[in-house]
Amino acid sequence: MSKPLKKKSIFSIVVDVIFSLFMVFMGVIVVNSIVEKSSGKSMFGSHIVWVYTGSMEPTIHEQSYIYTTNVKPEDIVESDIITFIVEDPDSPINGKLNTHRVIRIVGDDYYTKGDANPAEDGVPTHSKNIVAKYERNLPVLTFFKRLYQTPAGYVITMVLIVGLLTLWFAIDHKEKVKKEKREEFDKLVQEEVKRLEQEAKNK
Repeated sequence: MSKPLKKKSIFSIVVDVIFSLFMVFMGVIVVNSIVEKSSGKSMFGSHIVWVYTGSMEPTIHEQSYIYTTNVKPEDIVESDIITFIVEDPDSPINGKLNTHRVIRIVGDDYYTKGDANPAEDGVPTHSKNIVAKYERNLPVLTFFKRLYQTPAGYVITMVLIVGLLTLWFAIDHKEKVKKEKREEFDKLVQEEVKRLEQEAKNK
């Protein structure tokens, strides 16, 4: 009679769960990025935006992440900070995202300005180009992003990712080897039992 297969260890289950969640998270990020690029809107109703410059200092620091949410143009009021697609052929960031404060609204045109800039933006933003509204800064995420941008931070991140993948594959392989050994042992036991039964019948 064969022995019942042992259940996976708690540690291996935890590693499987962490790896699975990581893969799902990465898949969701990729899909959401595709949706954002094609429509300008996040499928979750929110965005995490990386701000490159210090034009919104001190409200938003240079090289930092901010959290924004989808918004209807009619819900925006003066003094709100919005993320929008720049539509100005003379601008070096034409066609890219920018995050500035609304200083006045005239019909479907939203006039914006960076808090740290002496003058308002050269061209008003049309309502159709508004992507989201600024909600808050994300200092923890910003810290890890800045750390990742350093040589040491990049190496640490890569080591952690490779280490997690290696650990997962090692545990998975170990479980498969143990399972194969148990199956082989059970097979030998069954063969021996049949041999003994046959010998008993022949006597």
